[in-house]
Amino acid sequence: MPVWFTRDLTLGDTGDDVLIVQRKLDAPLTGTYDDDTAARVRGAQKKMGNEQTGVVDAETAENLGEKADAGQVPDWFTSECEPDCHCPAVAKVRVLLGQPNLPVYHDEALQAAVRRFQSANGLEVSGRVDEATAIALADRSY
Repeated sequence: MPVWFTRDLTLGDTGDDVLIVQRKLDAPLTGTYDDDTAARVRGAQKKMGNEQTGVVDAETAENLGEKADAGQVPDWFTSECEPDCHCPAVAKVRVLLGQPNLPVYHDEALQAAVRRFQSANGLEVSGRVDEATAIALADRSY
């Protein structure tokens, strides 16, 4: 069970747990479980194959995931990272892919590791760290 899930969430509820659900579903961050949030939950439940109640119950929370920021662009990703770039994300990507932390630019070894990760995770295989790759990398790191 995700650590952020402490209760079923339904219309009118407020709190940090509501904000987490709204962040996960790309809903407006109001902190109040409103009709728009419920509609997005129903959409997520449909996609997950769950009963479409619009209520975040234990099963829905489990499917939404443990990490409160799952599915979100990580803070370290500021722009696409491609071969020969020296962007700040290179060091983080190297750590997440188990690569040596040097050199601090996107070399052939890092490009190959990114391609393997993309292939293993059903992403477009380009060797570049784009937004989708950054999100997948961040989501798998705990």
